[in-house]
Amino acid sequence: MIMDRFPALKVFFLSIVGTLICSLVACGGSSGGALVSGNDRESPNAPVGGDFGFLPDFVILDIVLPPTYSRIGDDLSVLLRVANIGDKAAIIPGGWLMLSDTEDFSTGYAIHPFQLAPVGDGSSRLVEPGEERDFRALLDLPLSRNGVHYTRAWLNPDLSAYFMNPEEFVVSSHEQQEKDFDNNVSELRSLEVFEFDLECLSDALEENDTITTAAPILLDTQYTINACDEQLDVFSLSLQEGVAYELSLTHDTLEWPRAIVDEEGRYLETATTESPLIFRTVTRGPHYLVMRYSAYDLGRGRGVNFIIRQLPD
Repeated sequence: MIMDRFPALKVFFLSIVGTLICSLVACGGSSGGALVSGNDRESPNAPVGGDFGFLPDFVILDIVLPPTYSRIGDDLSVLLRVANIGDKAAIIPGGWLMLSDTEDFSTGYAIHPFQLAPVGDGSSRLVEPGEERDFRALLDLPLSRNGVHYTRAWLNPDLSAYFMNPEEFVVSSHEQQEKDFDNNVSELRSLEVFEFDLECLSDALEENDTITTAAPILLDTQYTINACDEQLDVFSLSLQEGVAYELSLTHDTLEWPRAIVDEEGRYLETATTESPLIFRTVTRGPHYLVMRYSAYDLGRGRGVNFIIRQLPD
């Protein structure tokens, strides 16, 4: 099954909804999880040797947000009550606030990273085993439409869900070790956004924010994309083995970090600057271009054109 090749996100979706929602994972896929084939690869920061003792284990017991939000006012205040049910004291990790247009996240989701500050007396971020503590995050959310948004907090998230892990392959990767990564997602909350001048028309290649919904593209063809509420765009194309290619943006921008991933989940090359991305394939067959919008003002009409060409030998 395709889902077996995406273990990190299978665990994530099972943990946040209890059952595998077909619309959320494109009926057997995942939302950007690890592309592993054959034996599942493990991240170097995963527990090894089967010894899961003496590790923290963070659980979000509650999440509190205001019912409405406008960027004209104050930052969005997110209050989390967190428990450490593990065996070891640890500093509270960072997380993502995930926002989607739909309750089941079937339209994809945008991530908004946060760090947590303790609420109340003291400034320590250390959470002892068996301890429950309140933490707060303040976020200035760049949103592209008014109305209801649905949100969950993901503590110590799997960085590979957004192709942000530092390993050579797309593998499950976290800020710190935990006894159990399956219980780090909060309950669902809704948030109504009031803003001025919000309009964002999705590009013609949407919805393509997962591997299984990747938009097929061709060499030597220019494509135009933009970022509305979802920051991730995934494209698929078939390439030859051992051949050099160049991905170029049609104008200089630092707003679109990008990566080339082969079918085995190997990062062939990544780029965060406006320079062309040059890569050489290892295998023949499907490859994926992942582009992640990183600018501050999500959905403010900042699109980009791109093209992939084969380089001469």
